[in-house]
Amino acid sequence: MITTHILSPDTQATLLLCGIFGQTDPDTLPPLTVSEYSDVAQWLLSQKLRPADLLQPEVLPHLRTFTHPKISVERLEALLKRGGALALAVENWTNKGLWILSRSDAEYPKHFKEKLKQAAPPILYGVGNQTLLDRGGLGIVGSRDVDEAGLMFTREVVAMCRDEHVQIISGGARGVDTTAMLSALEINGQAIGVLADSLSRAAVSKQYREGLKKGNLVLISPYYPEAGFSVGNAMGRNRYIYTLSDATLVIDSGLSSGGTWHGAIENLNKGWVPLLVRTGEDVSEGNKRLIELGGTPVSLESFAAPKDFQAWLHSFPLPNGGDSVSTKQAAPKILDGLFEVVWPYLEAALYQPKTDQELAHSLNLHIEQVQAWLIQAVNMGKAKKLTSPERYVAVAAQEVQQLTLFN
Repeated sequence: MITTHILSPDTQATLLLCGIFGQTDPDTLPPLTVSEYSDVAQWLLSQKLRPADLLQPEVLPHLRTFTHPKISVERLEALLKRGGALALAVENWTNKGLWILSRSDAEYPKHFKEKLKQAAPPILYGVGNQTLLDRGGLGIVGSRDVDEAGLMFTREVVAMCRDEHVQIISGGARGVDTTAMLSALEINGQAIGVLADSLSRAAVSKQYREGLKKGNLVLISPYYPEAGFSVGNAMGRNRYIYTLSDATLVIDSGLSSGGTWHGAIENLNKGWVPLLVRTGEDVSEGNKRLIELGGTPVSLESFAAPKDFQAWLHSFPLPNGGDSVSTKQAAPKILDGLFEVVWPYLEAALYQPKTDQELAHSLNLHIEQVQAWLIQAVNMGKAKKLTSPERYVAVAAQEVQQLTLFN
């Protein structure tokens, strides 16, 4: 599938600042993170400039007045000089049918801007029918290892949604996500897939070919289209499923751990959309706990009962009225449950000392989450905090380096 996709000047500039164009040279200055780009965007707004203005040579002297504790002007200038790499990358992506949107584009999902505000991804890569992005729908999330009862529940709900012209929004992972999306496409329903990795490969996958061709599917990702799997991306994409939805249904969740749990708790904290949770005698302990924390229990009968399905889907109150779930109840359990899963990745990244910001960028994680895990690692004796400047290093790595020096 080959398509023509012309980037707006604003999108070109944003992609230069935030994009990855192939294998990253260790000596290359890193692209901007979401929060860093938002800081630059706020500065541009204060100067009555647009991202596209950064492509004009006469604006460069003005750029040198930019000051930021963690973003140097030299870094911005180096990123903006990557025009050749950008052209090659965009040609490769468009030859696979991909398109690219920035927050400045009219087609960029309005839900992201409204609910995520400055945390909305600066760049969105995608393939398929862009018009689906602002139609809302039912988000469906759940475990990769869900049982057959959970998969059957998923298929039944998807069928009801198709009959009521409600599209499905999910994540493309094995288990609940793939079942939800493919079930919708098999019965000529519509679906949005928010992918955490390998968008380029998914764009040419046989399982999605017919849905893309018919205009019933759009696949999107805020991450580099060639990216492989990472824990950070897999957890981070959940927020995009929630914020594109009118309500999101949890089919099956682990208790206090895993991406489904983490995403549901974040939604409960942020109050983005109503959280619906599958209930019944045989549901997981995670589902039961999410209901205790504010999720709305639903059964197949719940979905079949309403005469006006669309109105019913919009009738649920936001979790906690938008207030946060008590951190005493939820946060420590999230950290305890995920820390052991994530620690091997953190430990490998901390073989050499890194600041919290460098670690967050290298693993594509949110800085607040990384800081919490680093505190936990130090308290457990797994990492050591260095000073002048403040950095962190894995204790095991430091011990190996010391043995190498003295033997």
